[in-house]
Amino acid sequence: MNNRVLLIGVDTSKFLNSNIPGYDPAEIHRQSVIAKDKMIEMGYDAKWCYIDITSSNPSEKLLEELTTNQFDCILVGAGLRKRPDQLQLLQTLINIVHEHAIGAKICFNEDVHDTVESVTKILKLN
Repeated sequence: MNNRVLLIGVDTSKFLNSNIPGYDPAEIHRQSVIAKDKMIEMGYDAKWCYIDITSSNPSEKLLEELTTNQFDCILVGAGLRKRPDQLQLLQTLINIVHEHAIGAKICFNEDVHDTVESVTKILKLN
């Protein structure tokens, strides 16, 4: 298989507070690592790009990732999409993906627990 997958999510080590009910930064990070590891076991070349939403330039890491690597699929995590106070950042990230990952499938998860399913489902549509 060897589809290259970039998973974009909130850097929970930098952001310890949230308006999202049930948000537990340590647990979300642990689950994100499990999801990536499961994808690797399934034959995907998967990696996380954690976004520091407290940074003065939070999109910098994504831009660097997409200008140095190519991906078949890019997942934009729920932690970025479900925060109304981060709408501008979300728009910036989506536009960076649109500009620098032409041809990559874009998908979204409902939360960290369905990350693997979201990626595999969109890639099967090829």
